[in-house]
Amino acid sequence: MYLEPEFVPSTFIGKDNGELIGSAAIVKCDMDTHEELSPWLASVYVSACHRKHGYGGLLVRHVMQKAKEEGVRALYLFTPSEEDFYGKLGWRKRSEESYRGAAVTIMEVHL
Repeated sequence: MYLEPEFVPSTFIGKDNGELIGSAAIVKCDMDTHEELSPWLASVYVSACHRKHGYGGLLVRHVMQKAKEEGVRALYLFTPSEEDFYGKLGWRKRSEESYRGAAVTIMEVHL
């Protein structure tokens, strides 16, 4: 259930036995240099003590599934360092560029 009638934007929270594990969001646009691409997976975070246990993948796959259920055909993201992580989840590299002074990879997945 969403607080607003629109699916985008939404944030998803991962919990285990009531403990906050992490979160992931879907937003209309996450790069002001690519407003033509939408929507975006954004703000994927897993708390340090819960990393390397598969929670990040669960969160990302959950957002992908919810987006597909809402009729989204493609999602985008940018990452400075986690291209391999997203690649294992079915994302592919779209481009590499500089964004706000950092080298990033823009990725996409078709749902």
